[in-house]
Amino acid sequence: MSRPGAGTHLHAIIKKYTGDDYSPTCNCRALVKQMNKHPPQWSLDNMQKVVREMRSEATRRHWWAKFALALPGTTAPLRWMVREAVKLALADITSGQ
Repeated sequence: MSRPGAGTHLHAIIKKYTGDDYSPTCNCRALVKQMNKHPPQWSLDNMQKVVREMRSEATRRHWWAKFALALPGTTAPLRWMVREAVKLALADITSGQ
């Protein structure tokens, strides 16, 4: 069985804080798949791209109101989520899960 990647962890974090799951109109699955396809470090190296896509979805789906972690326009909570997802994916690799 394959272990979850940073994308899977990121999706779980977003769902935890917003209650939102995949929607038929989001690009979430594509982003998760792309993040999972690469080692966790890829998500950090491509943080700007990942955050840009997350920010677009957050604005479209009104996540800012759902998890008041920061004012709209800041990327700090999104960057934290990506780093947290990478940390969880690396822990999975280290534990041999």
